[in-house]
Amino acid sequence: MPLKNFSILLLILVCGLAEAASETPQTFEHSNIAGVTERFRSLDVYAEGRPERSPVVVFVHGGGWVNGNKDSVQRAPRFLQHFRQGNMVVVSVGLRLVNDADSPGTSFREQAADIAAALKWVRDNIDEHRGDPEKIFLIGYSAGAHLVALVGTDATYLQAHGLAPSFLRGVISLDVNAYDIPAAIVEGPSLGVPVSPANLRRVFGSDIESQRAASPIFHVAPARKYPPMLITYVGVFDTSPEGVFNQTLTQVQSERFVAALRKTGADAETFGNLAQSHRGIMRDLGMQGDGLTAAIDRFIERLKK
Repeated sequence: MPLKNFSILLLILVCGLAEAASETPQTFEHSNIAGVTERFRSLDVYAEGRPERSPVVVFVHGGGWVNGNKDSVQRAPRFLQHFRQGNMVVVSVGLRLVNDADSPGTSFREQAADIAAALKWVRDNIDEHRGDPEKIFLIGYSAGAHLVALVGTDATYLQAHGLAPSFLRGVISLDVNAYDIPAAIVEGPSLGVPVSPANLRRVFGSDIESQRAASPIFHVAPARKYPPMLITYVGVFDTSPEGVFNQTLTQVQSERFVAALRKTGADAETFGNLAQSHRGIMRDLGMQGDGLTAAIDRFIERLKK
């Protein structure tokens, strides 16, 4: 390719990235909770340039249940651009955080309730923002991966808003070790994540019944209907101050959860890449040749029709 043509192509690509990164969302409240900061009870809608009745990606951020915010999609290098190019509206959800003074009294239950409230808002309002309320995909990363799986299996959260989990076109969980929290606490050290017991107890406590209530696998039962699920995992745990660990805990947790779903007849699949890191999921999402991105795209394409 001549140098002049290559320079023009590079300029087009750079401008495209800048345009996607600078996309300004519209912000709406999904809940009205006294004493809770607005950013925890609102959501951001990225719909600029999408066709009418576009499929919708509702995203729940990570942060170990105690950190993170809905703005994280703006810091992921290609996240918004990838879904914009796929003609999908993106909704990024703010939710209360555990052990945060701006959202007192929060546990996993309140976080799941926030996601359910956000889904209710999307269902009722997204058609005014170029989205199709019949084509909603729920995606969560890290702690968000646990929470979207919980909302997708424990029907009580959506039932509070007159909805059932099966209204979702699909649920995509991006790498977490909390589908079976009691097992993760016991097995974490032997499967490569020695910090798991302390991390999980810090959020979910030591009471086994509470841990089970927070575990999506314990809400899977015959005769219940679940949305299709894509459960993904990686092999490098790199978000702990204690160090970087090569691990199989998230693989074991993911495969057990999917096996339980399939026993009920649910549409569930896994995708794993043991060479990829936990941080690398959001860094690489949307990158040409990224296997996880391709798996997400195949899953959505199959179900959005």
